[in-house]
This record gives sequence, structure tokens and C-alpha cells, in this order.
Amino acid sequence: MFLDTIALSQRIKTDPSGAYLFYGQEEYLKRHWLGVIRKAVIGDDPASFNHIKIDGGDLSALEDQLDSMPMFDLTGGGSKLIELRDVDFSKLSKKELDSLCDLLRSAEGDTVVIYTLPSELPEGTKKKPSVPLSALSEVCYTVNFERQSASKLVSWLGRHFASQGCECDPDTCRFLIDYCTPDMFILSFEAKKLCAYAIKRGNKRIDRAAVKLVASPAKIYGAYDLSNALLESDLSAAFPVVADMKMQKERPENILSQITRTFNELSLIRALADGGMSRQDIASALKMNEYALGLKHKAALRYSPERLERIVGLCFEADRALKSSPVNRYLIIEDLLLEALGT
Repeated sequence: MFLDTIALSQRIKTDPSGAYLFYGQEEYLKRHWLGVIRKAVIGDDPASFNHIKIDGGDLSALEDQLDSMPMFDLTGGGSKLIELRDVDFSKLSKKELDSLCDLLRSAEGDTVVIYTLPSELPEGTKKKPSVPLSALSEVCYTVNFERQSASKLVSWLGRHFASQGCECDPDTCRFLIDYCTPDMFILSFEAKKLCAYAIKRGNKRIDRAAVKLVASPAKIYGAYDLSNALLESDLSAAFPVVADMKMQKERPENILSQITRTFNELSLIRALADGGMSRQDIASALKMNEYALGLKHKAALRYSPERLERIVGLCFEADRALKSSPVNRYLIIEDLLLEALGT
């Protein structure tokens, strides 16, 4: 069942038990509502015996916990809160997904929260959810924590500043959002900095000049920013995107897959172009949108055939290193980019 936060709030107040799936881009809201559920189930006891955290996507541990009885602790209750993290749903087999759904159906009396990062759960679309999301929505209270609209963020920031005894008009709040990205974690941190600055100066009214002086400009990267940087052979653009993906805990394998796919396509397009095929013929042969093909065709001609062959080989070596090397695996990606784009 898909819930919005209004329905989620009502559900928690009425009966927080059952299985929940938290997904989407806005980590701030996920953590906030996880905190609300924690308080509803285990109260203010951080050492509750009935608060179980399962990392590493360990489904066997989830099964064991659902099979075991809760303990009576300082809260005086007898239900468990189980938090499950790090499940890569894109790699679950149908049998594993079905088994997980069967487990979640048995969560009556306990509360299970599956906390996912954007890289761990393919969403599909609203009209056609992905297979994992569709299956989980049948057995979980499913909540998509999307990026919030500018109007909602302006209201939220206004309340945030007011709670600290400061003032910030809606236009300045909107400017802060545009300046620092709509990520609520970033905005909450920048708002805290601005309040400290304003209070220290004795002027609790925050304006654009204060935002420019105190806040740090930032950017949220989209799904195509890395591909665009690779197509442009722009190392200075690629590195910040990978740094952001690292911060978001995107798996190195997924980053490498995107890099490898891009250069495999460029190598193939370059070979077909050198063989005399037109853009239209290449687009038809590769079943690729002509606009997208045009961008990649232009990029492929920017690289020599020898350089593309070398980069594809570097991608293969990086894949082997990711599977066998004990070193920092993001470092392997960064070394690959330096080798591929730094010449």
C-alpha cells in the first residue's frame, strides 16, 4: 500500500506495527520518519532490547528475528522494531523477493522498516512501478520520500529559522534553496550556520547578503551528469559527480557499469562511423534515439579509435580490480577516470 506522509502519520499514531518500505531521494525525511516510528514503538529507550538493526541486507537475520519472541524491557512493551538496510533489490532473484514478501506478511505485531538508498531499489514509474517495488507494495506500507517542492521547502525553512529566533522572508528562503540545492540535510545545516551568524551579529534578520557570505553553494547531480562528463571528456566535471555518488553510497560497481557502458557505446559508434555508416543508419542498427545518437556520435569522433580501445581495456582492468582488490574501491574508479580522461 502506497502512503503519503499524512497517511503515514495517522498509521503510526493508530498502530505502528507492520512492515514499511522507505525509499526515494530525500534522506532527511526518511530519517525523520524513522525517528517517529522508533519513538512510537520503543519510546525513549535507546538501549531497548526490542530494537534490532540488520545491516548488509541479511534476509536470514530478518527471518530469525521475526521468528523470535520480543522481550519486555524498560518501555513495558512486548513488540519489536526491526530495521533492515543494504538490500540491493536489483540483484534479488524472484525466489528471494517472493521469500522476503512472505516474511513481511508475518510481521504482524512487530514493526519492520526497510530503509533503502536510491541506488538499492529500482523505482520504475508511477504508472508502472518496478517489479520489486510493486511486489513490496503488496505487503508493506510503502512511502516515497521525494525531493520537496520549492514552496514546501520555503515554508519549512521559515519555520526552521523561526524556531531559532531568526527571521528569513520567503524570497530569501527561495534564494537559499537555489543557492544550496533542495537537499533538506544541506539546507538544515546551512540554516543552522546562518542562524549562528545572525545571532552573533545581533541582527536576527537573514537576507541574501548573509546567504552569499555564509552559505556554501552546492549542486544536486542528476542521472545523466556522469555520462555527459564522459561524452565531453571533461575530467573536472566527472570528478564532482563521482564524489557525490560516493557520498550517496552508490556502489562502485554501478558507477563502473555506467562508465563502461558509455565507452563501449562510443567505441562501437566510432567503428560503425569509420566503416561508412550514416548517423541514421547507426541509430537504426543500435535501436537508439536519433538525438541521443547524435550526442554520442559527436563524442565518439572526439576520441580516437585507439584511445577508445585503450579506455575499454582500462574499464575491464578496473572491473577485475573491483572484484579482487582489498583497497578503497572508489579509488579504483577515480584512477580509471584519471587514466581515461586525463590525457
